Amino acid sequence: MAAVTPDRAPRALLTLAATLPLLVMAAPATAQDDPVGLVLTAQTTTLTPGGQFRIGVRATNMGTQPLDGLTVSLWVYHPARSRSAYEQGLEQEPPTAPVLVVPQEVPGALGPGDARTITIRRELHALTDLAENALHPVKVQLESDGVPVGVLRTALVFIQERPLIPLNVSLTFVLEPPLSIRADGTIDAAALQASMAQGGRIDELLRALEDYPASATLVVSPLFLRTLVDMADGYRAAALGDGRQVAASDAEAERAATTLARLREVARRPIIQVVALPFAGPSVPALLGAGLGEDLDRQVARGLATVEEILGVAPAEAPFRPPGSLLTQETLPAILGLGASILLPDGEMLPAPEGLEFSAPPTVLAGGAMTAVVPDAGVGAYLASGEGDARLQAARAIGELAAIYFEHPSEVRGVALLFGEDTAAPAELLRPVLEALAAPPAEAAWMRPRDVSQLVAAVPPDPEAPRRLRDNDGGRFSSRYATEILTTRAAIGQFESMAGAARLTDDLRALLLVAESRSFVDRERDGLDFVRAVRRRLGREFAKIDVPSRTSVTLTSSGGVIPVTLRSTADYPVRVRISLASPRLEFLEGASREVTLDGQSRSVVFPVRAQTTGRFPVRVVVATPGGRLIEDTSIVVRSTAYNRLALFVTIGAALFLALWWGRRFLRPRS
Repeated sequence: MAAVTPDRAPRALLTLAATLPLLVMAAPATAQDDPVGLVLTAQTTTLTPGGQFRIGVRATNMGTQPLDGLTVSLWVYHPARSRSAYEQGLEQEPPTAPVLVVPQEVPGALGPGDARTITIRRELHALTDLAENALHPVKVQLESDGVPVGVLRTALVFIQERPLIPLNVSLTFVLEPPLSIRADGTIDAAALQASMAQGGRIDELLRALEDYPASATLVVSPLFLRTLVDMADGYRAAALGDGRQVAASDAEAERAATTLARLREVARRPIIQVVALPFAGPSVPALLGAGLGEDLDRQVARGLATVEEILGVAPAEAPFRPPGSLLTQETLPAILGLGASILLPDGEMLPAPEGLEFSAPPTVLAGGAMTAVVPDAGVGAYLASGEGDARLQAARAIGELAAIYFEHPSEVRGVALLFGEDTAAPAELLRPVLEALAAPPAEAAWMRPRDVSQLVAAVPPDPEAPRRLRDNDGGRFSSRYATEILTTRAAIGQFESMAGAARLTDDLRALLLVAESRSFVDRERDGLDFVRAVRRRLGREFAKIDVPSRTSVTLTSSGGVIPVTLRSTADYPVRVRISLASPRLEFLEGASREVTLDGQSRSVVFPVRAQTTGRFPVRVVVATPGGRLIEDTSIVVRSTAYNRLALFVTIGAALFLALWWGRRFLRPRS
């Protein structure tokens, strides 16, 4: 029998002492039965030989009796060889025996309602003796007089030899807060302010990305960025309907400016891939189903331009995130037509086939058309909730990633993770994951952070295993709603043909795109507020073209001129077409003119020839160059000149009468 060195003897005894009772002991009480709640406060998730394992828990006595004779034990089990074995070890006693059990006394008692932080630090030489890279289930158990009173289960990745082929891991964060602008120009910023404040979702996400730089994909709402810009400049708050003015120097506006600056800083890092959502976050199926397919192009183009303008970074055009993950198989051709080639749906949109022996690949062909990056459901389950023990959820998620890696550590594989629009992102959850990805020791780098484009390049989809999308259309716009949008867009086009006001036209188009937000699919009445706001603004702009009220013009000869005076009160040049119409006039130089008005009155002269005498109306039509009617009025023309035809008829009649009466004098007398 081989000799046991003194420093190895205690570890050997601990291992033996821990292994034998497992053969006869029942599983410990479940967490629901434990009188002490254990919450993870810190943990080493990846360990190498010679490193020190550290784990901290916060123990709270939730019972009614004081607990004394306290001992905390660290249990490290033999490796979990599959994802199922790993997941089983988080719910109950693992099927494998422990490698070691390390007890540690806890001084003092724990009274009812009391809480205490307990930390364990150990060099785990027994794992080095196993001489393998592996995933070990871990248990922290608190005992009172030898009776278990609290249990916490987590995992540890031990790296003995440097991994040759790390697991490719892509993290995608979708930053699209709920719509906060209103049609009247106010901003309902209460929820947005809370998200940007310390501890809010946006603040926590940015803080984690700032502290632990790792390659990731940031999907950003352009409308959210535009709202931040407006808030930073000062805005009207839609609080209680009073439209309170928030100055740029107020705390609310400064918070928006700070958030915008932080976003720019993160987005400009070379390791961050920025993806722009369509401008107002529309439902792709709702747009296409309502016959507004061209508007999807407009939404995408404006989204790209807005993100680049505000963040100063050109967004990647290959990845496309369907807003809200609303998508159907039939909408894929339209998305391909946008130039996108990588789809970023939620995981449930492309469920993995049943009966897979190992973890599903992170990329698939969606309907045989596009490469979709599919988030892993198992890891995502740990990251989806922002409630409870976030640090423990993060540690378990890292363990789940390790379980995937150890399925085939010598093959190129990958995992995709997605934090969607509504997924909480507390720092306690994000930081351990980003820390494990961002800067692990070189000898322990079993994961490699990737953006989604890099993941697709590293782990391309299997062309022989396409999946069909699970339809998720989220409802449709009514035909009436679509007609309102199309009619209003046509009116904007008419205004553009008339006005030299590019900024105003652009703002009106953007406001109309907001009406296509998926927020209004089941709230069309609220969306119509934006449509009507555009129309009201157009009406005010068209009303700035002033046509004189009904006037009178006198023509004293057969030829003359009709003057029409126009005036514009707009602060931009305006080009209009003015036309006259009357069957009693011949327009010698045409009946219409295009004229430019630039803040001053302008008189337009029409040379005419009267075809008759008397008083008659002349129709005056003022329209945009595109044909949209601005004003339809008339002027009265009074012609005192003889009409030539009438004059010839009169003279002819007189000659006829003269000849007829003259016959009696020329007849021969009998």
